[in-house]
Amino acid sequence: MSELSVRGVNEDLSLLVNSLSDSDKLIPSFVEIAKRSMVIPCFSIALSFIGVVNFYLSLMAERAISLSNFRVFFWEEGWYPVAASVVVGLLFFIMSYTNLTLYMTIPSDIRNKSLVMKHIRGLIKKTILIFISLICLVTVFTGVVPALTFAVPGITFVFLFAINIVVSVEVNRLGMGPMMEKISKLIKKI
Repeated sequence: MSELSVRGVNEDLSLLVNSLSDSDKLIPSFVEIAKRSMVIPCFSIALSFIGVVNFYLSLMAERAISLSNFRVFFWEEGWYPVAASVVVGLLFFIMSYTNLTLYMTIPSDIRNKSLVMKHIRGLIKKTILIFISLICLVTVFTGVVPALTFAVPGITFVFLFAINIVVSVEVNRLGMGPMMEKISKLIKKI
């Protein structure tokens, strides 16, 4: 982002704001936004379940491992971390749905052309990569440290706030507040 000047950012923001006035742009569908919003929660729920399986396998290392024993284990105590991931995932879905609606309201050709949007998208990708690496690492170690089975929903919950903080800081640093307000008003009209 160091190659941009204040003038360049202002021109880019003007391009983004002007693109919102176009009455021919398509309104993103609920399904399209929902699919994108559910990626991280579904990934978190899946890794939480894998963590429970990993914990079960380490717990039963000396005993008979079977699907029926796992089913009993899961319904007695193994479902807690998965349920926590579902609750956090639902919260994550609701929060990310709003942000993705704002993002998807900007036409895709303008999003791809905009240096500011590319910068924010790059920051989000880096943050997601850190999150994915962290919960994958935690999932691997659930067999060694059983308490880590609850770390996946915990990390997802922290990630929910971290991603919003990262985006908010960049939006404010680049002076995109007025553009975000205009997008919000446009969405309310729809």
